Amino acid sequence: RTFFILMLFWFFYRASDSISWLFERHLDHDGKKPSPMLVSTFRKVLKIILFILETFMLVNEFGFDISGLVAGLGIGGLAISLAAKDAAANLLGSITVMLDKTYKIGDWIQTDKVEGVVEEIGFRSTKIRTFSNALIHVPNSSMSNEPVINWSRMGKRRVSYTLHIPLDTPPEKIEVLLSRIREMLNSHDDLNKDMIVVNMTGFGDETLEILIYFFTKTTSWVTYLEVSEDVNLKVLQIFKEEG
Repeated sequence: RTFFILMLFWFFYRASDSISWLFERHLDHDGKKPSPMLVSTFRKVLKIILFILETFMLVNEFGFDISGLVAGLGIGGLAISLAAKDAAANLLGSITVMLDKTYKIGDWIQTDKVEGVVEEIGFRSTKIRTFSNALIHVPNSSMSNEPVINWSRMGKRRVSYTLHIPLDTPPEKIEVLLSRIREMLNSHDDLNKDMIVVNMTGFGDETLEILIYFFTKTTSWVTYLEVSEDVNLKVLQIFKEEG
């Protein structure tokens, strides 16, 4: 009987890899491509559960009363869980992050306390490399409970600013200026054409206010700055040509 129990659980232990593979395929089929760490965690937890069940069955097979052992483990588990509640919260937080796919390694993220690039997602914490090259370990319990901005998920980047031109600028000059800036933005290859706003929005202190609002196609910060600079130089050129 002992040999049969060992063979049975050895079969299930070996089959746990196939079960994990089916679990991964199921999530992938639903369009929820799972994190490799989540699949690895599922596989390890499954094997641990099988090992505990096998141990209990073998102990019971040799005639020992396992009710006291189960009760003792229950009390011990309660004490451990109370002592390690922060570790448990971080573990659950890491599972939440992986299930929700809040971010992945290489993403540029920002929270209320930290901003940088994700280097590693562990069971206890997430390692974030800030733009000052410092490495910060943030508990996963915090990452799962705080708002996280994932800048890497942007499809485009916004540019918005207000130009202040002299109050005595003739209306016909303003119309030409707005028209030329709109034409330049609409013909720019690196800009998203879904929303381009160039309008006179009001009056400031001895100036007229013109809002320029558009989006770049790129999400790369460096390329975004290069495109913005190119647009700004073209706007200055228009100002110069219009006197």
